[in-house]
Amino acid sequence: VRRRRISIRKARLTLPCTQAGLRKVPHDTHQEDSLKKRLSLIALAALFAAPATPAAEVKAPEAPVKLEIYGMILANNYWNSSGVVGSDVPLWAVSGTDPRAGDKEIGMTARQSRFGLRLKAPDVGSAKLGAVLEFDFFGSLPNGGQKASFGQARVRLANLKLDWKNASFTAGQDWIILAPLNPTTLGHFAVVGLAASGNVWLRYPQLRVEATGKRGEAKLGVTAGLLRPVGGSDPSEAGAFIDTAGAGERSGLPFVQARAFYARPMRGKTLGVGLSAHYGQESYKFGTTAITKDETTTWAAAADFQAPLGDALSVQGELFAGTNLDSFQGGVNQGVVTNDAAATATAIDAKGGWVQASFTPPGHKKLSFHLAYGIDNPDDDALKAGQRAKNSTLMASVFYKATANFQWALEYSRLSTEYRLGETNDASILNLAFAFSF
Repeated sequence: VRRRRISIRKARLTLPCTQAGLRKVPHDTHQEDSLKKRLSLIALAALFAAPATPAAEVKAPEAPVKLEIYGMILANNYWNSSGVVGSDVPLWAVSGTDPRAGDKEIGMTARQSRFGLRLKAPDVGSAKLGAVLEFDFFGSLPNGGQKASFGQARVRLANLKLDWKNASFTAGQDWIILAPLNPTTLGHFAVVGLAASGNVWLRYPQLRVEATGKRGEAKLGVTAGLLRPVGGSDPSEAGAFIDTAGAGERSGLPFVQARAFYARPMRGKTLGVGLSAHYGQESYKFGTTAITKDETTTWAAAADFQAPLGDALSVQGELFAGTNLDSFQGGVNQGVVTNDAAATATAIDAKGGWVQASFTPPGHKKLSFHLAYGIDNPDDDALKAGQRAKNSTLMASVFYKATANFQWALEYSRLSTEYRLGETNDASILNLAFAFSF
């Protein structure tokens, strides 16, 4: 403390004084402004010169990665003669007693457009390493009168693949192994054609392996995988950032799927046949305070085929039978019937299939015609009044591919939906599509 007092006194003594007190020191405004500018420049330079420290540094790989961008800008213009579920991609007609049954619908959309990235990296040992990342804009629509213009991005595919000479391993989101074929259509591009009308499908996270062998030009193979057990009949919940376990995940077991196939080239096309199967468990919860669970099974068997019938005509299709298949939009997107009072979940059996014939006139490779029919027939005995008892779709289309990048298609579909103890309703759908591929 003593030293502080001495220094203060010395500081005071150095100040020039007069009889009136402290003498005013002359003030140079120009010199002060110049000094401030210099200090500001020094501080700014120090700020930009200071190295930024990121939370997590991501370094580019030293090895080169090849990137291919692909996609399609798709403009769909549609008209529906009656109320349907999914105006831009109709799945089934509403019941004849539904107030929307008499509605006519018209619309335009671009949210079925998609884009993707294919990546190739240096080999991992003897395996070729590749990956694919694909999106469309068929995610959830926000609330609001302009929601048709705000389709949100949705992950379609996101997987990596190790590919050996006669085997491969895939991890990530990919098409299911069960019943892998789909009909040709541009009207149902984000949701596959004949979905809920005999075509079981979807894409789920999975781990899969495939082994193949060749006999001449013929290829034989077996694919098997473990899929995320997504239970399709869980009550719908508001969107959230977190991932919540549903009936499938609560079983504690993955879905198991497998397929054996044979394929060979024929007349510039593919002659092929496949047999596939699916099995899983689901766990349903009832009650709020006292929780009761009921376990149910999901299974399916399917056959698929594709065959050229001459140079101009070809056919393809699938058949399936199983139970509790709403995870793949089977059973007209109905899997179980729940009874809260009895705390039971009863699985719904279903069977169905689809077939499509495609014709390209000789000498007119740019033009093609397609005719398809699909039907999904759940077991009526398991259904409640008002549930969908049968759904069928007849689909006819003409495609014209003007160039490698541009094509258009005109499609007509006729939906017929029967309801358990309710009125059947039909709907006609017209879809005019224009597509730019890249």
